[in-house]
Amino acid sequence: MSDSLISVIVPVYNSEQTLNRCIDSILGQTYRNFELLLINDGSKDRSGEICDEYAQKDSRVKVFHKENGGVSSARNVGLDNARGKWVSFVDSDDWTGEKLLSNLIGHTNNHPNVELVISFSEYIFNNGRREENYKARMVDKANFQILFSEYDMSWHTGPWAKLYSKHVIDTKNLRFNENMNIGEDAVFFYSYLSQIDGLYVSSDTDYKYNADTEGSLTKRVFSLKSEMSGCHNIIEAVDNLLNNGNKWERKAVNSLCWLKATYMRRVLTALYHNKVDRKTRRTVFSQIDGNFYATYISDSSFKGKILTFFIKNNLFLSYDIVRKLSTGGWLL
Repeated sequence: MSDSLISVIVPVYNSEQTLNRCIDSILGQTYRNFELLLINDGSKDRSGEICDEYAQKDSRVKVFHKENGGVSSARNVGLDNARGKWVSFVDSDDWTGEKLLSNLIGHTNNHPNVELVISFSEYIFNNGRREENYKARMVDKANFQILFSEYDMSWHTGPWAKLYSKHVIDTKNLRFNENMNIGEDAVFFYSYLSQIDGLYVSSDTDYKYNADTEGSLTKRVFSLKSEMSGCHNIIEAVDNLLNNGNKWERKAVNSLCWLKATYMRRVLTALYHNKVDRKTRRTVFSQIDGNFYATYISDSSFKGKILTFFIKNNLFLSYDIVRKLSTGGWLL
């Protein structure tokens, strides 16, 4: 195994419309020492066949077919089979500039003590493009707060546009949580951050993010059990970061606390989206720290302000009536 081998992991599910573009962009990299792991997660279209066709033409392409288990399951299969010193992720509806891998690995050569390289994306919309603009710099463990006060890492949590050390992933037994429907990327990212001493933030924007993908998971509401599990795991991962022994600036703390409160809001939404019974609604409501929630959730709408007031003051009945009326007036 070459020390500079990069394992590029692409989870694939029903991606026949975008998969060729994605794979071609990776195979067209100026940096050649990589393996491409295509994880076909039980696709029902021609995605699996497309993957196999590429594997027949290029020895760097390795295909793994599995039953559908979700994107985390697919990424974990990739991690289990990756041989590289470094790991990078690409989503099958996105694509890359030809220098993505060259730039990522170049930063590890220029800064040999880094265990993570973070770069950014060019967001592709139907009506235009937007390129992220951040300053490049080294960041050591004592200054991880900069990631949240200056680089918006409370939501730049996707695994793409980053280069991870396979050694850290394996020795710390890091994997994506397959029981989470949303937020699993943030939990993986923060758990990884908690295990390393230094990283490099690049100003590169070689990753091309398809911002017009339909059915974004961030807009979906899952079961109460799933949303509560996601909230619990996010809070645990954030608290582990905040309790790493370093001092955190208020701006960085606010950014991470906003993320925790956002997942609390998802739990509250799940209560009414799934029409959960009144007893459970009351129990879950009582578990929300109202003062914390009201501090970090800002809603400028009249209804939003009223609901936040009810949460802050633990007024379940009032909150419950307004939420039920706004979701069809069902009575349980």
